Amino acid sequence: MMNKNRKIFTSKALIGGSLGLALAVFTPSILAQEVKQAIDANQETPKARDARVKEREAEFEVIEVQGIRGSLENALNTKRDAPSIVDAISASDIDALPALDLGEALQAVPGVQIERSGEGRQSEISLRGLGGGFVKTTSAGQSFATPSRSFSDVGSSNPFAAFEASVFDGVTVVKSPTADMQAGGIAGIVDKQLQRALAKPDGKYNISVGGRYEDLTQNWDESVKFSMSKHLIEDELAVAFKVAGSGQTFRRDTANFTNYAPLIGANGAATDANLRVNSTTIDAYRAKYGIPEDAAIRSPSSIRNVTEYSEGDRISFTGNIEWRPTSDMTIGAHLLYTKRDLDSGTKQDAQFSAGYNQNKPQNSDRFYMIEPDMNTAPFIYDSLEDGTPVYAVSKTAITDGEYLFTNRETTFFEEAKGLFLYGDYVVGDWTFDAMLTHSESENKFQNIGLDFRHTGHQVL
Repeated sequence: MMNKNRKIFTSKALIGGSLGLALAVFTPSILAQEVKQAIDANQETPKARDARVKEREAEFEVIEVQGIRGSLENALNTKRDAPSIVDAISASDIDALPALDLGEALQAVPGVQIERSGEGRQSEISLRGLGGGFVKTTSAGQSFATPSRSFSDVGSSNPFAAFEASVFDGVTVVKSPTADMQAGGIAGIVDKQLQRALAKPDGKYNISVGGRYEDLTQNWDESVKFSMSKHLIEDELAVAFKVAGSGQTFRRDTANFTNYAPLIGANGAATDANLRVNSTTIDAYRAKYGIPEDAAIRSPSSIRNVTEYSEGDRISFTGNIEWRPTSDMTIGAHLLYTKRDLDSGTKQDAQFSAGYNQNKPQNSDRFYMIEPDMNTAPFIYDSLEDGTPVYAVSKTAITDGEYLFTNRETTFFEEAKGLFLYGDYVVGDWTFDAMLTHSESENKFQNIGLDFRHTGHQVL
């Protein structure tokens, strides 16, 4: 046993000695090799180092994930960092909305209401309860000529239907403007954000083709969007643009009961010399349905039916070129252009009136008569200041009224374009910036047609 154990110990000793001898022999060579690699790495040129890194990266599969988190964070930070009350929608928000134009995209902002009563689907807006004439529209924080028709003292609202929503990098709605902003926005400011090329990813292209179906016109309106950003010199010179175009068809049918005339019988005319008898059966009608003598009875005296149709196209473009000669200085230019041309349209307006003048009853027509249908019961639809009920008759017969029919050809043309030159210079905690802008717009509206009038009486 002793001999066997001694052999085992002898073998372990020999093995340990061999390993120690091998480490002693080869360690200097390993250390020398590592030192040589470190020296070579320090002496390696930048181009050679980049080539070596790219060669190693080529051995691995690169998976790049892109999303919309950045644009959403920018919109959120705009609201968080603003010194006043603002709301913002990002470019991704605009693309996700089923908006026909920029005005409909703005509906996503609380406090913004779109005006749909204008001709030709103008998509004018009101903000905080005030009309569009009290809303200032800017681009990149600067005043921009809007293609609006201005007839009033406060001006006309910006027809946002003239702009494709997808060409902007977002929209900021300032509800409480501060002193450093452009003047004129009593209700607020709508600022259209323009992209900056150096902040966009290099080599990004996007094209989208689609369409929408207009149920009233039974037409398909095609749409095309294309955007591109390219760094010509990495982190120094870049260009970016967005262009979008779509077909435009629009139809609207409206029926309005715009005027109500009081029905005056012999009893009513006897109590007021300024009232003229315009119904011979109203006293019997009042007695049949138990209507009080002091209650007013009214009937629709003006009925209007309007059908509008427009057809054309729209195209919008925003572009930017940006140059950063030094890390402290940035120089760039924005270009904004839009045009909406509805070159084919018609308007049919049919109106029937009894001849009652609501604003000046004494100037009403002297011949018209309104007779209520004796088998149609009245209903209460209003009350006077003293609480007296006002009854309405839904079915009447009007004689000696006036019929007006209008058939017109209408065209709408809206165009706006602007150039923005800017520069930024950063020195320590100070930032100096300047911007020079020029913009102009044009709005043309043509309305040509014939009016046919027919009166039910003849004055000799």
